[in-house]
Amino acid sequence: MHCDGNKPCGRCIDNPCDQECSYQPHSKHGKTELVESLKSHDSWKRNAERVFQAIEANENTSVIIERIQNHESVESIAQWLQAANSNSEGPSPISSSRCIIVGSDNEMDDCASPGFRWSSVTANENIVQHLLTLYFTWIHPVYMLFDEQLFVHSYQQRSEVFCSSLLVNAICAMACYYHTAMDTDTTDFDLLGRDFSDAVRHELDHEDESLLSVQTFAVMFLVGCAQGKGLHASKYLLVANSLIASLEYIKDDSYQRVWRITARGVNCLNINYNLDDEERDMQIDKIR
Repeated sequence: MHCDGNKPCGRCIDNPCDQECSYQPHSKHGKTELVESLKSHDSWKRNAERVFQAIEANENTSVIIERIQNHESVESIAQWLQAANSNSEGPSPISSSRCIIVGSDNEMDDCASPGFRWSSVTANENIVQHLLTLYFTWIHPVYMLFDEQLFVHSYQQRSEVFCSSLLVNAICAMACYYHTAMDTDTTDFDLLGRDFSDAVRHELDHEDESLLSVQTFAVMFLVGCAQGKGLHASKYLLVANSLIASLEYIKDDSYQRVWRITARGVNCLNINYNLDDEERDMQIDKIR
């Protein structure tokens, strides 16, 4: 009589004994389970490679990182990438009235529209675009302090919902430290970075308890660290912590999405720069 795999099995029921019923799966079943496990592993590996290849090619990098931070599975991200690629008809033709932030996955129209500038530091829109490209390429994927898509949309629409002059100046100030100096440069990017920083400091409002203000203070913390003034710059991070803790709850999906990204980004700065809870709370009390 063959064991039926039940516990206790039919054989043990018909022939009771003092020993505990012990059933070892047939080697065929064990092999089947192993093969299925290997297939699952191979599938995961292929999906992971697809995700890594997309990141290496700078394809939807910020969105991929955001999905990973939201604990989305590798399989789900790979399927999303495949769907996005299948729906894509190739890059859109770029006319003279359109420009793209290269480090961003989002296209921006009429970036050089006359009569409007996000920053008063420079009138050269090519420089601003270059700095935004540097920021989205090298900084944003590591320290995600705001939603890229919503920022770009507000930037494009001249809207201050998810973009502000202060934030743009702070971003440009930080990006200046990632510019590679060339003999053909006609701009002193070190000096320009200080000008962007000064513009932010002169206009910062400590009573502005908005999400954009949190993002600006957080980026300015990175600017201070890039300048080698980490101890002084920690005040920016402390203010960012204080502000985000006091923000009012707003029932808006986009706002809540940005709030989560910003809160996660600020917390990442706290961890990476060893700002513990006790020190943060103590300094925040002083600020208040």
